[in-house]
Amino acid sequence: ANTVEYIAAFFAAAKAAGIAAPLNPAYKAAEFDFYLQDTQARLLLLPPEGIPEGEKAAQALKVPVFAIACDGPMVNLGSLKGGPEPQVPSVISAKIPSGESTALMLHTSGTTAKPKGVPLLHRNLLQTVSNIVNTYELNEKDRTYLVMPLFHVHGLMSALLSTFASGGTVIIPKGGKFSAQVFWSDVKGHNATWYTA
Repeated sequence: ANTVEYIAAFFAAAKAAGIAAPLNPAYKAAEFDFYLQDTQARLLLLPPEGIPEGEKAAQALKVPVFAIACDGPMVNLGSLKGGPEPQVPSVISAKIPSGESTALMLHTSGTTAKPKGVPLLHRNLLQTVSNIVNTYELNEKDRTYLVMPLFHVHGLMSALLSTFASGGTVIIPKGGKFSAQVFWSDVKGHNATWYTA
């Protein structure tokens, strides 16, 4: 689901010069296993309530699992409910990533074969976001209603990053998922100026 925690995790990875590899929370354990192995994941961030299929795959691969939760302006890392307390580094060094370093690892849909990893550089993200902002003439007055999932390139780059780059506001639907039943009332109620799907 699209959440503030998901957004915080993405930016934290960038700030630490890490590589974000957003995954669909609806994946089964075998899919989590494939993607965690393929990306050589060093950790898995989950909501505090956890995602059992992701936890199962991460534990089998000995990938550390952290819960991420936002409480006002604070972002907290900790254990999943009922899980062992993870060893969180006291200081995570912030580096300025170069434009040539990988920012994001996505995968093809895998309709004809196994999904293939597609690394996107910081430079790729910045150029794409700049093109979207300029094409749609986005600015700080714009308010986007987040329709697409953030584990998808369209939701992440077209809706989220482009809106933030323009100084605009991102509106996350209640529950973090698109609902046709409340879409138009939400768009109107939150004074959204645009959405992308």
